[in-house]
Amino acid sequence: MPVEEIVELPSHHGAFFFSWTLPYPWPPEYPEVFTQDLGTAELEVHLGNEEGRLYATLWERTGPTERVAIAEGKTRRLLAGGGEIVVIGIRVQRGKLEFFFDDGIINDHSVSDDRPVAVKIYPTGNGVDFTDKNRKRIERRRGTFKKLIEKNDKDARNHLFVSLAEEAQLLKSNLDALERGELFQIRGISARLRLLLVREGQTPLLQACAALKNLPLIVYCFANPDAVFVPDKFIDATVSAVRVDSVRPHEMPPYTNPVDLDIWLGFGAMRLQKTVLTNHELISQIGNTIGSHLDPDQLPSVITLRRSRHETRDMTLDQLQSYLKSVASAVQPVCEFVAHFDETGGKADFLG
Repeated sequence: MPVEEIVELPSHHGAFFFSWTLPYPWPPEYPEVFTQDLGTAELEVHLGNEEGRLYATLWERTGPTERVAIAEGKTRRLLAGGGEIVVIGIRVQRGKLEFFFDDGIINDHSVSDDRPVAVKIYPTGNGVDFTDKNRKRIERRRGTFKKLIEKNDKDARNHLFVSLAEEAQLLKSNLDALERGELFQIRGISARLRLLLVREGQTPLLQACAALKNLPLIVYCFANPDAVFVPDKFIDATVSAVRVDSVRPHEMPPYTNPVDLDIWLGFGAMRLQKTVLTNHELISQIGNTIGSHLDPDQLPSVITLRRSRHETRDMTLDQLQSYLKSVASAVQPVCEFVAHFDETGGKADFLG
């Protein structure tokens, strides 16, 4: 799928959308910091302070290491418990940074308007029920790999399941090392995810093994995972919008909606101008750039993800690293489940 070129907006104009999981508990003891590189400028957002606010600064670069603040803003106090998924927009308005949920401005420009504001949790509604689609996805996978199933080659099956178990161990090792600060492990994680999930030009190992054992590939997302995450009126002014943290391996609020991994791969993950990339497309593009081989001509999606950072008390990652870490953390237990599922006894023996 072709991707439009990134159009850099001037530092004094533009809307920037972020999908965040609020730190737990809220307000956090230590704010998380997001930084978006805008070329000649840099947007720095602090996610939470002791009062439960978001605050941001737009910096203009004046030299190799020098910068000057050209706009600032902060929200009113947010009423939240922590763990809520929210979509917040930030735009420059008359020399100030303005925060908004859809059309609702949540700034405190006026001292008289500093009432706390309830967080508009994203997405709204009762949620999408994927029960029927999950069941049909199992049948669809068996149709996709019908020849492999009918071949009934015991050696080939064993080779696939052993390979999947080894990939699960490699992925766990990569994730453990990443948690220790070995950021270069992200290349190994990208390569693992590409081998396990990407369909173009290869057999996706995880889906093939699930088809052979007639198993679901259940992960957990939020209520309406494929809802529009940029209001239409702001699309033309949006540099990028990314769902970095949209999936979990087990049910935990607000990730309570079970969905087959193949369905989740079709959900939108990133918007560049008017182009929406699915999770499958984004994992494939990253894998083809830094995972399977080194492509000197990086894709706009990879460049954009590399231009932003997420700082927590424990570590600092760019959005590419954060996205792959989230996906790998959800996929790794699913790989172990499929690899070690006992078809005769109907149970799985997990590693570790």
